[in-house]
Amino acid sequence: MKLKNSLINNNAKIDSFTLSDGDNSTVIIEANSPLSATVGFNHYLKYYCNITISWDVDVVVPKVKILPKIGKKFSKKTTAKNRFFLNYCTYGYTLPYWKWREWERLIDWMALNGVNMPLAMTGLEKVMIDTFTEYGLKKNEVLKWFSSPAHLPWFYMSNIDFWQGPLPEEYVNQQFELGQKIIKREAALGMKPVMMAFNGHVPREFFKLYPNANIKKLGFGWSGFKHQYGTYFLNPEDKLFAKIQKSFIKNLKKNFGDVSHYYGLDPFNEVTPPSWNPEYLAKVGKQIYQTLEAADKDAVWVQMGWLFYHNHNWTNERTKALLTSVPIGRMIVLDYFAENVEIWKKREQFYNVPFVWCYLGNFGSNAKLVGPIRRVYERLKKSRELPNFNGVGSTLEALDFINQPAYEYVLEQAWNDKLVAPKEWVKQYAMTRGGVNDVAVIKAWELMQKYVYNHDGNTHHARNVYISRPRLDFKKHGYQRYNYTDKQLFEIWTEFMKAKNSTKQMSQYQFDVVNVAREFLANYAIKINKNIHDAYKSRDLVKFEKNKKLFIEIALDQDNLMKTRDEFLIGKWIHFARRFGTTVDQKDYYERSARTLLTTWGGGLLEYANRDSAGLMRDYYLPRWELFLVELEKNLKDPSYKVDMKKINSQFHRHEQAWANSTDGTEKYIARPVGDVNQIVKDLYEKYCKLMKN
Repeated sequence: MKLKNSLINNNAKIDSFTLSDGDNSTVIIEANSPLSATVGFNHYLKYYCNITISWDVDVVVPKVKILPKIGKKFSKKTTAKNRFFLNYCTYGYTLPYWKWREWERLIDWMALNGVNMPLAMTGLEKVMIDTFTEYGLKKNEVLKWFSSPAHLPWFYMSNIDFWQGPLPEEYVNQQFELGQKIIKREAALGMKPVMMAFNGHVPREFFKLYPNANIKKLGFGWSGFKHQYGTYFLNPEDKLFAKIQKSFIKNLKKNFGDVSHYYGLDPFNEVTPPSWNPEYLAKVGKQIYQTLEAADKDAVWVQMGWLFYHNHNWTNERTKALLTSVPIGRMIVLDYFAENVEIWKKREQFYNVPFVWCYLGNFGSNAKLVGPIRRVYERLKKSRELPNFNGVGSTLEALDFINQPAYEYVLEQAWNDKLVAPKEWVKQYAMTRGGVNDVAVIKAWELMQKYVYNHDGNTHHARNVYISRPRLDFKKHGYQRYNYTDKQLFEIWTEFMKAKNSTKQMSQYQFDVVNVAREFLANYAIKINKNIHDAYKSRDLVKFEKNKKLFIEIALDQDNLMKTRDEFLIGKWIHFARRFGTTVDQKDYYERSARTLLTTWGGGLLEYANRDSAGLMRDYYLPRWELFLVELEKNLKDPSYKVDMKKINSQFHRHEQAWANSTDGTEKYIARPVGDVNQIVKDLYEKYCKLMKN
């Protein structure tokens, strides 16, 4: 049996597909567009062949020897006009060091899951250089203005300038060539990429070149950064704004083609506007849109709704002033973090402006097993009944391979007339994870839905206990935001261990069992940490030393477990960064940028992008705890010895800075997995079986 080329009906207005059996053992996919046909193909893979495809190119797609028949003709159409994906931040936390091999799989994954509005930022530096050199800047001045590759998203959001710059010109050229490939592929599949327009962010050199220009301070002091990294905003009232906008759009289309009319335009994200006066905000919004429309008569402004959540100064009156300054239909608002707070409810349904309901899911790739898809199900049911509901999407800050099912669930609901309840959906998903002929896997996933992918999961900044900087006040650690217990995770792990030997050879099974075991260890460590706290408080040295030893063991067990999967290797992240360099100095520069983002970050964002990774656990997080616990132990042995947290924090700081600035990645950290995953999982399971019983 073989798949027959899709039959495309480009005249159909609604995105839809039909699956049927053809002659000579073929499967026919009929659709209104290449993108809809790809969604139909994904439906066939998932629901007939029991295959899910990861966005990670290193996850091998299982082979199917005999393609199943369709039987009764099957059709679907979408209930959501637009399906958005990605986030400015994703271009820092996941994508800055990707090449075409990784991007090709991601674009295919987006197409398979029906995304027709991907955020497209790769290669934009070339447009910035082309535009600002037209207005008198030298190329090296623009390169100096940029931040480092991993921090570029926050430059584009007008949050910081210069941080870890200047940007190497070689990186700009590499990204430009890559960006052209990305846009070409997305357009060929029928996507309408959301590209950036000029949002008013200008270099401070403009003060010299245009001393009379209406330029305001914008991002000074953002997230604890010093004023030297602050940003500047050219007020749209200035005639220069419209001229730059026209040049910017001209250069955008010259470099990437006239493939879309969607523009990401976020002038005030996490920064204070020059004025909070509603009249000013309305005027600015109107003027920005007019410059955009003059450059592209079909332009649609795509506005993040995050700023209305993040800053309480965005009152209803001010939000309305900005949103209603643009003609209805020429702006789309992304309700950015709707699984947590639906801003449409707080901002009078966005004043009839079309909006896309978005699932954020993770911040900086925080590695917590979570996915409140029951809550998504309930909220989407209500949201899509609204007259200005425009679609669904995901604004994930990083590609979260730990919880990929949650993102697939959200995007798939765009194609369901009647939303599929999580319990039913997860049961079918289990079939694609080795559960076709393995009841143990199905049972494990039923428990995953019950304990993890339920209503209660919190996708807002959570962390492994080891990732939290140690402190005497044990109650203020972010790791406490778990909605399940170590016993519940161990129950899931136990079911996975009952799988057949043939199932245990499957890559998707191995990832799932490692993922659950990793989360169990992190959760179990909370209990041991509490024992340490209690022992220290009661001055029980024997209990303290026993639990200290086990606490360190668990961290090393977790590190050893994570080495078996490339999804959990800090070495892979570092390797990706170094491969962009053509000289040792460049490779070192990219590595420092990559390391900094995940650890010290900059400003007041220490470990915002924390993640569970082999190597990072062993060499960055655990040494802080060892240092801290030794200090507590000294105090228990000698009450006259004082625990000086100021001194300890200084030691932490030196350790953190040393790791972030090191450049020994390819020598010290593996970029490919090692070890017998099933044997390591088995050994750990037996070890913790005994501990749980005791």
